[in-house]
Amino acid sequence: MKHMKTTKLAAALALLASSSVHAADFYSEADLGAMVFIGPGADFADPGPAFGGRMGLGIFSWLSIGGFVAASTHQAEVPGPSVGQYFQLYQTGGDLRIRVRAGKIGIFAEGGGGWAWISTNILDGVAVTSPDQHNGPYLTAGGGLEYSTENPRYAIGLAGDFTTFPQFGALESVSVRLYLRYTK
Repeated sequence: MKHMKTTKLAAALALLASSSVHAADFYSEADLGAMVFIGPGADFADPGPAFGGRMGLGIFSWLSIGGFVAASTHQAEVPGPSVGQYFQLYQTGGDLRIRVRAGKIGIFAEGGGGWAWISTNILDGVAVTSPDQHNGPYLTAGGGLEYSTENPRYAIGLAGDFTTFPQFGALESVSVRLYLRYTK
């Protein structure tokens, strides 16, 4: 009896999987945008340009999982004598994206996390970083719109994300990016 229940459960799961699974789609994205720090950390870092790249796998037509790298440059707003210095923020991590399509337009929500590095010790003096801690985890969540072009392999999109960096004091950011997506 127990074997029969297990067989029925396995058959039901296989049927469900076969009805919603499509051939896995590999994708890559290139993006360009801006990052703005918010909250108490905004007093010490100016907005700056950001760029990145993503690669991943569309598991279902509505779900993809991927990895990404990103970098941004910011002018530090700290007391002298360090006036006018810049720092870079590097991020690498993974994300999950859920997308709903209506024709050529898609709306998506995404979330993820990973590891971030600040390139210099310029923010040590204002306690955003500490002398021995210029890297740490981050969490991000956001969403956006995507438009599929006439060529089904390409899409362009606009996305926005909120990111928190718990290791860097009160540093939080909002970023906006335009991207080009290629699906194979």
